[in-house]
Amino acid sequence: MQQLEGLGRNWKASAAHHQHASHSQPHQGSSIMVGKNNEFQIVKAMLIQHSSRQREIVSIQGMGGIGKTTLARRLYEDPSVAYRFDIRAWVVASQYHNKLQMLTDLLKSLGCVGNGTQEYQLAQQQVYQKLMQQRYFVVIDNIWSVEAWDSVKACFSDNGNGSRVLLTTRSADVATIIGSNNDFSHQMQLLEEDESWNLFREKTSKFMGFEFNMIGRQIVEKCKGLPLAIVVAAGLFSKLHTLDEWKNVAEVLNSSASTTTIDEECSRILSSSYNHLPHNLKACFLYLSVFPEDEEIHVKEIVKLWVAEGLVKASEDMSFDVVAKRYIQELKDRNLILSLFLLCYGRPVLIPNNNCIDNLRNLMKLSFCCVSFEGKTINNFSKLPKLEVLRLMECKWIGGEWELLETESFDQLIYLKISVSNLERWEASACHFPNLERLVLDWCEELETIPAEFAEIPNLKSIELYGCLHSAVESAKEIQREQHEQGNDNMVVIEEDTKEICFS
Repeated sequence: MQQLEGLGRNWKASAAHHQHASHSQPHQGSSIMVGKNNEFQIVKAMLIQHSSRQREIVSIQGMGGIGKTTLARRLYEDPSVAYRFDIRAWVVASQYHNKLQMLTDLLKSLGCVGNGTQEYQLAQQQVYQKLMQQRYFVVIDNIWSVEAWDSVKACFSDNGNGSRVLLTTRSADVATIIGSNNDFSHQMQLLEEDESWNLFREKTSKFMGFEFNMIGRQIVEKCKGLPLAIVVAAGLFSKLHTLDEWKNVAEVLNSSASTTTIDEECSRILSSSYNHLPHNLKACFLYLSVFPEDEEIHVKEIVKLWVAEGLVKASEDMSFDVVAKRYIQELKDRNLILSLFLLCYGRPVLIPNNNCIDNLRNLMKLSFCCVSFEGKTINNFSKLPKLEVLRLMECKWIGGEWELLETESFDQLIYLKISVSNLERWEASACHFPNLERLVLDWCEELETIPAEFAEIPNLKSIELYGCLHSAVESAKEIQREQHEQGNDNMVVIEEDTKEICFS
């Protein structure tokens, strides 16, 4: 299910995803990985290229907001890293760790049905047994103390097969004490000037002339190479449209002394971004502080809470749900929250890339929920000769791309739904879905366009889009126009905002 992470409490950028990121780390924050590819390759070598067969503790150390979690997630989701290990898991420690909760989250990430009320020693034993004799890769994100590591380290046996535990931490002492040795420790670096500028430009998506660029470069300089500060500043300036607006905000940010620390500058930038929020969004953003640090918040949950508190008002044209999702999108556009596509129960479960689907040949309906597709795994199910309905709900494509080969066609598929997905690019043609009648894209916020050749699908009746990019909606309308030109006047496009049927 879709989840959110607020950035206001701990200056931490997680990525988006990029998940994630990435991009590149998948969807969660690919842009924050600008200039970080060298660091990605360095840590990746520690994980899968180093000759050590012992269980090694790899550490990524750096200040808050520098991109540790984003880098870790990109590594976690990288296909070559995933291929190297038999089993993977992800757990967040946070500043005020709960050792039983950490173990419970580990069990859930490993695909075990955990019991939150079970005893600590039992949970520890279950994790140990799950990892024993397997080459495992476990990420412990945002660990603040040696004590947090001590509470779970007994779970990670050294079975001599090259297992790895990856820690992210702000503390140099924690990295030194826990980490294996200097061969398995990485200190993250701030962005160079050009990298900082490229990140700012990417996140503002603006090119407005010399004077705007001069102001932008001054702001980027104030960010001192910290990715989080740059991303938040870019989110603020992306919502300002005139030169005077840019100048006024820049004056506020430039009024501080040149000797301020990075943390102080980041605080000033975030405060300015908050101050420029519309009044109704300020209350919604502040409400996120009721959740514990590092907690992932379900979109459906926060929408219900906002509505119950009277922070969201419906109108004649829009329901509570639509208004709340617009608020969420606005906060995301300003980079004050990041959307993540996770199970925490943990990280998405990978479907193995194999051909063992002969026993499903009579299957007519198939649904996936909260899973991750490695490579082109989903294409294997095109071999099901009777498959008519396929639902992909809260699923993730590693790399953000779905590409079908010429021989991989869902010949009998009538209904396809993709819901809450990080899918960015979709390479397909009419021959891959020759009998598709209904396509539903629900909250696919990163999909740029629908394959243009869908205009040639003869039986296509409708394309429904909810919470999708404008470019995706426009591509659907172009498909509709071509369908009408070919005589299929019944083909319709249904959009989110008004749910009206478009007859163009």
